[in-house]
Amino acid sequence: GRPSDKGDFSSKIGKIAAKFGRRLSFVCIGMAEGGEDFSTLSDMVTEAQSYGAVASFGKPSLDADSLSNIITTLATSLTTSVTEMTNLATGKARQVRMDITRERIGTPDDQYLTSDWIP
Repeated sequence: GRPSDKGDFSSKIGKIAAKFGRRLSFVCIGMAEGGEDFSTLSDMVTEAQSYGAVASFGKPSLDADSLSNIITTLATSLTTSVTEMTNLATGKARQVRMDITRERIGTPDDQYLTSDWIP
């Protein structure tokens, strides 16, 4: 089967996005013949966006201009992630609180204390 048949990649990226939220910049690129199914990549992008990550999916045609645009998008994404994670005054990595899990955008607030509040 296809590589996408071997796991639940959307939930994996969801766990990463829940840790980093808006600091995560995530780009998926689908490169294959025109009729290929890229639903797994598209689902991964949607999952990352649901936690506030800046995420996009690109499916270039196989010409130089289209590939150039996708590679530029990827380079911009990497630069954005590095900038978000770096203290520009010192040049050192920013501390990211890993004990906080971000909620999905649009998650309704609980009316009452539930077991979900306690880790």
